[in-house]
Amino acid sequence: MGKKLRIICFCLIFLITFSFPIQAKEFTSQRNGLDVMFAIDSSGSMASNDPQRIGMSMVKAFIDTVHIENIRIGCVAYSDQIVSVISPVTIEEPSAREELKSHLDQIAYSGDTDMGLGIKTALEAMPEEEGRDRILVVISDGETDLPGGTGRTEAQSQEDLRASAKICARENIPVYGVAFGQYDGSRDSLTEITAQTGGEVCQVTEPEDLIEILYGIFDNNFSYKIQQLSSGIYGQGTQKIRVSLEEPYLDEMDLLLISSGQAGTASIQYGEKVIPLSVSANYGVGKIDHGEIDSSIKDMTLTAATFQGQSLKLYLISYRELLPVFSVEEKIRKNQEIPYQVYFKDRQGQIIADEGFYSRFQWILEEEDENGSHMVQKEAWLKDGVLEGAIEVSRSGRLELHGNLEDNLGSYPFDAELSAVNTPPQGSLPQISVSRLGGEKEYLLDEYFQDADGDSLSYTVGSGTEGRAEIRLEGSRLNIKPQKSGRQTFTVFVSDGEDTLSYPIEVEVTPLWITFWWAILAAVVAAALILFKIFYRPKPQIEIIAQRKQGNRFAGKMDAYVTVQPDGTEEIPPLTFPMYKIRDSRVCLGDLMREYPEVVDALRLDLIFLIADENRRMILYHTSPSTIMTGSSILCRQIQYSLGFGDVLYITAPDGAYELEIHYIAVIQ
Repeated sequence: MGKKLRIICFCLIFLITFSFPIQAKEFTSQRNGLDVMFAIDSSGSMASNDPQRIGMSMVKAFIDTVHIENIRIGCVAYSDQIVSVISPVTIEEPSAREELKSHLDQIAYSGDTDMGLGIKTALEAMPEEEGRDRILVVISDGETDLPGGTGRTEAQSQEDLRASAKICARENIPVYGVAFGQYDGSRDSLTEITAQTGGEVCQVTEPEDLIEILYGIFDNNFSYKIQQLSSGIYGQGTQKIRVSLEEPYLDEMDLLLISSGQAGTASIQYGEKVIPLSVSANYGVGKIDHGEIDSSIKDMTLTAATFQGQSLKLYLISYRELLPVFSVEEKIRKNQEIPYQVYFKDRQGQIIADEGFYSRFQWILEEEDENGSHMVQKEAWLKDGVLEGAIEVSRSGRLELHGNLEDNLGSYPFDAELSAVNTPPQGSLPQISVSRLGGEKEYLLDEYFQDADGDSLSYTVGSGTEGRAEIRLEGSRLNIKPQKSGRQTFTVFVSDGEDTLSYPIEVEVTPLWITFWWAILAAVVAAALILFKIFYRPKPQIEIIAQRKQGNRFAGKMDAYVTVQPDGTEEIPPLTFPMYKIRDSRVCLGDLMREYPEVVDALRLDLIFLIADENRRMILYHTSPSTIMTGSSILCRQIQYSLGFGDVLYITAPDGAYELEIHYIAVIQ
C-alpha cells in the first residue's frame, strides 16, 4: 500500500471513529447572591464623632441607592451590649428599605464598646446559604473599652474577636473595617481581623465620606460606577446642575444628593419626565429604574432648593446588570484553533451586538493549574457586533477556563469547563519478510504512523526472544537484520506524549529456497517445456477429423481419369471406385490408386484423404504438395473441404507430369 493511500485510509478511519458534532455551548456565569451585615458601633463616643448622625444617614443612603441585584442587608448595633439585631433581609421592595432605615433611626449612641461581642453577634445573625456570598462591615470609632459593669471583660471580647476571625477566614467571609471619625485606639483589632479574612481597614474622617467608602468595599460585588459630579457651597435659592449621561445599557441610575444640613426639595428633569428626589434628613435620592431608562437621553438636570451656606455633594451611581456569555465547543481537540465568542445578554435573554460597546472593555481568558498555563489565547477581534477569538490547548483532559470583562462600571467574570480530546496515534506497518541474502531492511516509521492532533511521535521497540532477526531503532528509523530462518514477533510502541499505540509485528526470515522459489519454479517450467517438446507428439489433424466423423458412411461412387501422364508410359484406363462399399469412415486416395504406384508417388496421393460426412457428403483434407482444385477453387493444405455429388476434383503433380480428374457421382443402390 502506497504512502498516500495509507494516509487517506487513516483519515477516513479517524473521521468515522473520532468525529463528534461541532456545536458551540453557551457558558454563563451568574453572580452569587450577597448578604451584607453591618456591625455598627453605637457607643457614646459615636455621638461626639458624628453628632448629626451623618454616618448613619450614609448607611441609609447606601440602602436607598444600592442596586437590588439579589442583595440582602442586615445590621447589628452594639455598644458594651447588643442594642439591636436584624438578620439580612431583601430590599427589593421600597417598604423593606423603609423598614430597615427606620430601624437604623432608632439606634441611640450610648455606653462603652465591646467589638468582639458585636462581631460575634453579627456573624451569628448571618447564616450560611448555598449560592450566596457574605460580607461583614464593621463601623467603629474605637477599640474595645469595657471598664466594668457589664459582666464581660476585654479579654473575653478579644477572644470572641479572634474566634470570629477564624470562622470568617474558614467560611470565606471578608471583614471590612471602617475606622470612623477620631478613632480611639490602636486599630490593631480591626487590622488583625480584616487581614485574616481578606478584607481591609478604611478611614473615614468626615461622616459624609462614608458613602464612597461603602461603595469601594463592594467594588467586586456589583457592576456599578459612582461619580461625584459636584461639590460646593451654595447661597439661598434654586440650583440647577446638569448631569451628562455617558454609560450605555444601564439598568438603574441613582442620583444621590448629600447636604450639610436638612436637604431641601429637589427633582430630576429626565427627558420629558420630572422625578422628585426622596429626601431623608441630610440626603436625597432620585431613582431611574430599568423601565424608565432611555438610551437616547444623553443628560439630565437636577433642580434643588438651597439655603445660604449650604454644602452639597452630588453623586451619580450607575448600575448595569448584564449576563456575560462565553460560547465555545464543549468538546475540543488539542493543538487546534477553537473559535469562541464572548458577548452579553440583557434581561430578556437577547444578545447585545454592539462593537462600540464591547470596545470599552478590557478582558482576559486564561486556564491555569499547578503546572502553569496550558492554553494559548489567539488574537481576539470584534466581529458582527461581539467579541471573537480562538484558543488552542496543548493537552487533553478537563479544562477550567476563567475569563473576565471589565470596564469602568465593574467586572463580569465568566467560567467554562471544556473537555479536550487527545487522538491516539494511528498507522500500521506492512508485512515484513526478509532473507539473509537480501540483507538489512529499513523502515521510516514516520511514513507509516500519523497523529491527527499534530503531536510529535516517539517510538520504542520491544523485541521477541526467538533470535531470528536483530531489531534496531534509531529515532524513527527501524532496521531489521535477518539472523536465521523462522518467525519472530516484536512490538512497536508509538507515543504522542499522552497515549501509546502498541503495534505487534511478525518478522519472517525466509529460507533460501522460499526466497528464490521463483527461480526454482522457472527452472522446473523450462525443463518441462523442453521435455514436452522432445516427447510430445500431437495427434494428426486427419485423425482428429476422422474420429469426430466416426460412424458416418460413404455414398455414391468416384470415377477417376488420368488425363496427363509422361510420354512412353502405359496408358491408364478410366477407373471407378464404389465408395458406398467402403466400411471405414476414412479412405486415402493413395490406397484407392495402389495399383498405380507411379501415379500415387507423382501426385502424392498418400497425403490426400476423404472422410465420410453427413447427408451423403464427404470431407477432403490433404497435406500433398500437388495442386488440388474443384471448379475454380484451389483446395489449400490442412483445410477441410466439403464435397457433394457432382463435384469434380483436379489434381496436378508439382512437376506437371501427371494430372488426375475425379468425379463424385450418386448411384442408385
